[in-house]
Amino acid sequence: MGMLVIGTSPIARNHIEALKNTGANVAGLCGYKNLETLTKLAADFQISGTFTSWKDSIDELKPESIVICTPPQISFEILKHISGRGIPCLVEKPALIDRVQLEQLSSLHLDQTFMAFNRRFYNTVQELKSRIQVESKGHLSVEIHEPNFERINEKSQIVLENSIHILDLVLFLTGGQSVVFESIRKISVGVQVLLAIGEIDVTLSISFGVPGNSTIIYDSFSSRYVLRPIEKLMKFSGFDIEEPTQNSPIRKYNPAWTGIGEGELFENGYSFKPGFVKQSQAFYDELLGLNTVKTLCSIKEAYHSLDFAFQIAEFLES
Repeated sequence: MGMLVIGTSPIARNHIEALKNTGANVAGLCGYKNLETLTKLAADFQISGTFTSWKDSIDELKPESIVICTPPQISFEILKHISGRGIPCLVEKPALIDRVQLEQLSSLHLDQTFMAFNRRFYNTVQELKSRIQVESKGHLSVEIHEPNFERINEKSQIVLENSIHILDLVLFLTGGQSVVFESIRKISVGVQVLLAIGEIDVTLSISFGVPGNSTIIYDSFSSRYVLRPIEKLMKFSGFDIEEPTQNSPIRKYNPAWTGIGEGELFENGYSFKPGFVKQSQAFYDELLGLNTVKTLCSIKEAYHSLDFAFQIAEFLES
């Protein structure tokens, strides 16, 4: 019994370390590519049960919960295997590879399965979400930079496997599920999309091969909030105006920026991004029936984020 982790990638190590910190009993580890990595990872975290077949690991260990950190085509097969079994599960995004699987996902019985969008758990994201809930009429501007791609036909794959983190934040921050595409067009380095989500207008651009941090800006009637990078949130609340003088005949506007929340790049001494520890704690609390803050992304929510990403990916391929 206990928790089973399927996969031995660096992401799997992050999950195991964070879960161990919560007090979770990681009783089994499955790896099928590199036995040396499997053995070392199990030894590092004192995991007694090791497996090289994910089906055997589920059927023999009979875990109380599962964390899936495998390539998406394998992740989807695992999700189909556990459908209807009532096993709580946290799965790394995107967990599938095409729209056919996306439609199949909606018919699976995965009520206790969550997708690991760990950036939802950043302090800065949580703070911005609370500000948007109060100032709910505004404009969201999102710039996603994907500098590391080599071939043009990789763009849609990058959107599904990496950009989707920020695309999910667009829906999470706005509280939206249905996205109305007002326009979508290709630009010289990527794609630009105009959207409407409830009462919030969204301008979204994804640039490929262009270095830089992704940026999220929310403009309400009275304030501007900027996440750049995602670990740092700034608020712009107005101008200090200097009237023209004889020596300085031009009116000056001095913007007032204030830091209102920052998340450290490394949390609590762990060597991974902010959000992993809090996501693991939320998942563990969910297992114990203690979770009152609904930040974990359910499969129903994940469907909307994935559909959003697929619409952009399909346009890039057209």
